[in-house]
Amino acid sequence: SLDSIMAMPNDRDEHTRLVVPEFCAGKLKLEKATFQYREDSVTLSVPELTINPGERVAIIGPVGSGKSTLIKMLSGLYKPTTGSLYLDGVDVSQIAPDFVREHVGYLPQDVRLFNGTLRDNLTLGLPSPSDAQILRAASLTGLAQAIKNHPRGLELPIAEGGKGLSGGQRQLVGLTRLLLAQPTIMLLDEPTASLDGSLETLVMNHLFKEIAPESVLVVVTHKVALLPHVGRIIVVNHGEISVDGPREEVLAKMRGGAAA
Repeated sequence: SLDSIMAMPNDRDEHTRLVVPEFCAGKLKLEKATFQYREDSVTLSVPELTINPGERVAIIGPVGSGKSTLIKMLSGLYKPTTGSLYLDGVDVSQIAPDFVREHVGYLPQDVRLFNGTLRDNLTLGLPSPSDAQILRAASLTGLAQAIKNHPRGLELPIAEGGKGLSGGQRQLVGLTRLLLAQPTIMLLDEPTASLDGSLETLVMNHLFKEIAPESVLVVVTHKVALLPHVGRIIVVNHGEISVDGPREEVLAKMRGGAAA
């Protein structure tokens, strides 16, 4: 099975020289972008969407509206069927994947962990953070309590897929890892779906306060409690962006629509 996967063609031409920018400001832009799972049906259509450095954005909408597809396109995980995704004005398809992975962090709804210790799952691929750095990040997300409550601490064993941890604890591991990586752009898909109200408030308060002011944070959510932390709301409905603007203006429109 692995041999057949390795024999598959690459997404990119191996002879194409890819761009490695000097730095990442964090500006994302989708232009004339669509995505479809089936040839006969467009799942998401985005004529134009720009997210600027320093923005805190919430993406909301009903189930099946295209929210998760949108954030996956912004992360580069889903390549637009038509159109393009740009990072700081450069087409992402022309940027070295290592650069994109370093500066664009994506947290899925279902965080998958691998067989090993908690420390392994937090630090894989990172430049060897110290225990102090790990514990500080864990204290910001609430994961520190799980570390303190287990006799083996950071050496807590984790089974393949994260078995042995609750859904909420897996989300906290994913959030902690993201804080340790400190990407310029953080894209979170329902990051608090499995957390109770008090822990959700703690995590979001710390997350929004601790990240650098110039960084970008985009959150897909269905929870009203997260909206006070953002300055902009994007509403997705039936595979299109129906409303996009400053938080209070969008909320006023939604309240007006509900009243009507």
